[in-house]
Amino acid sequence: MVGLTFTGKTPLVFIDRNVKINSEVYQNTVLMDNLFPWATQHFAGRPCILQRDWEPSHGSKSTIFAVLDAHFSGYLDKNLWPASSLDLNPMDFFVWGMLEGEIAGKVFATESVG
Repeated sequence: MVGLTFTGKTPLVFIDRNVKINSEVYQNTVLMDNLFPWATQHFAGRPCILQRDWEPSHGSKSTIFAVLDAHFSGYLDKNLWPASSLDLNPMDFFVWGMLEGEIAGKVFATESVG
C-alpha cells in the first residue's frame, strides 16, 4: 500500500501474501504502524486530509471511530470523496498506469512459490 501527497509519498507497506487485509490489519499495520507516524512527522502539525478508497476494511465502523476519529485530523467520507472518481483517485487512474508503462516489455526474474 502506498500514499501520495503534494509534498511527498508515504513509505510502501507490504502485506504478506497469505494475510487477509481486514479492519484489524488495516488499522494496525497500515494506519497506526506506518501512516500515522509518517504523517505526524511529515506534516508536523499542519492540516492534512486522508483520502482512501472504500474497501470494507477502510470504511468499517471500527476504522472510522477507533482510528480515524482518534488519530487523524481530517478525512473525507465516501459521500464527499467517491472512490471511483477519475479525478479524485490518482492511485487507480494514473499511478498504476504509469508504472505499467514503465515496466512494459521488461523481463523480471520470478521466485517460484510452493
